[in-house]
Amino acid sequence: HKTLAYLDRWLLAQRAVAAGADDALLLGEHGAMLETTRAGVLWLVHGRWRAAPNDGQILPSIAVAVLEQALAQAGVRVERRAVGVGELNSVTGAVCVNSVRGALRVAAIGDHALPPAAVDDDVDHLVRRFTACFAVV
Repeated sequence: HKTLAYLDRWLLAQRAVAAGADDALLLGEHGAMLETTRAGVLWLVHGRWRAAPNDGQILPSIAVAVLEQALAQAGVRVERRAVGVGELNSVTGAVCVNSVRGALRVAAIGDHALPPAAVDDDVDHLVRRFTACFAVV
C-alpha cells in the first residue's frame, strides 16, 4: 500500500538530490516532521527517542515499529509524538529506517548538523541489529 501514488514522493526525492541532499523530509500538519520520501524517522530530542504518531497523517511504518520494539526490549522507550520544525534545534540525532534499505543515521537536516556521538553505542548496536534483520533474505 505504500507504493500507491508514489510519483509525488519520487519527484520530491529527485529535487532533494538535485539540491545536494540525500532525500526530502515530508512535513505534516503544523510543521510536523513525519518521514522522508523513502523511510520512517526516529528522532533523538533532549535525550529521548520520538517517532511520528500513527494518527493518519502517514501510513504506519513497519520498519519504525520493528526498531521501536527492539529499543523497548533494551529498555529504551520511543514516544509516538511528532517533532515540529520549530524543535529542530533540539534534535541531536535521527535515524531513517526502511525495511529494504535498513537503518541509516541522519547527518544533517538542511544546515542543522547532527553529531554522530549523540546516538550512543547501545542504540548504534540496535540499529546494526535492525539492519541485519532486514538484510537476511
